Amino acid sequence: MRSPFLVLAVLAAAVSAFSITFILNPPSPRYYPLEHAWRLAEPAPGPAMGWYGRSGAALLASALAGAAGGAIARRVEKSIKSVRSMRALAVILTLLIAVGLVAAAGAIVNEQLPWFHKAPQAPKINHEY
Repeated sequence: MRSPFLVLAVLAAAVSAFSITFILNPPSPRYYPLEHAWRLAEPAPGPAMGWYGRSGAALLASALAGAAGGAIARRVEKSIKSVRSMRALAVILTLLIAVGLVAAAGAIVNEQLPWFHKAPQAPKINHEY
């Protein structure tokens, strides 16, 4: 990559897409450890682990958004003539990356926090872990 602006643009797009996808938790494959099988959220006799499919969906969205962000940033970079404008865009993109990271971390902590206050339980049928 030719400039820090391109790197920041790719990172901003990728981090934002990962955060949004992870927070929204779209339908994705789940792993059923007792059966050693992957399925899309189907009823099963044992516990399901949705984290792997959720993370995979977020990583895929991140890769696609990073590629698109890089392509868009190349065009924008060619049209920007002043260094001052480039620096302003770099600062905005850095802030976007920080907000995306804080949002993703906050969503994960908020989602997992109740687990720390629960007593251990036997696995529930069709429950996502």
